[in-house]
Order: sequence, then structure tokens, then C-alpha cells
Amino acid sequence: MIEKKPKTKIAKHKSSDRSDGKFLATVHMLSTQEGGRSKAFRDDFRPQLYLTDPDISTSCFIHLIDGRQEVSPGETATVEASLLIPAILGNPLQPKTKFWLREGARTIGWGVVKRLV
Repeated sequence: MIEKKPKTKIAKHKSSDRSDGKFLATVHMLSTQEGGRSKAFRDDFRPQLYLTDPDISTSCFIHLIDGRQEVSPGETATVEASLLIPAILGNPLQPKTKFWLREGARTIGWGVVKRLV
């Protein structure tokens, strides 16, 4: 007999507690030696965003600000990000929330939410 897994539940929040998934963050991209990307990324980069639970993720769009054209491996930058599906994370993002950026199975960087937009 095959065991059925319980369906994942997504927490519902009052509309006043909800974010539309846009936030400013400081991101640090791992260097190539640390296992990060070998090339820089540009505006509208779309990695996976993970919170503390590795089973909960969503894609996000990263938009460069402050006139930057690209962010290279090993660099730190302030970016504006928007979650593709904000509700999948369950709890809304808050300032000081730490997250990880991944491409496939590889962690390429991490960041901290500065403020919601």
C-alpha cells in the first residue's frame, strides 16, 4: 500500500499582515571558490529563494538599484526583489529575515531583508 503524504497547508494572514512580496535586501553572492556562480548576474535575475526551511521556496526576481549594471561573484549589493508566489512562503517576510539564493541544488548567495516595499 502506498502512503499518501498530507497536503501542505499555507497559513492565511489578515490582509493588513500581507506583503505583496516586494522588498529591499542586502545580498551577498558567494565567490566561485565558495561554490557560487562563475559569472555575474544582471537586472531581472531569477533565482530560487529559500527561507530557514529548505522545503519551502519560491522564485524571485532581483532588480538592481543604485545604478548597478551587474553583481559579480563575491560581491555584496543592495537590491529590490519581488517574490513570484509570495503566499507559498506562508509567513510574510519581515525586516532582518535571512534567506538563501539557489540555482538548482547549488547555493549561490544569501541575503537579509532590509524593508518591505
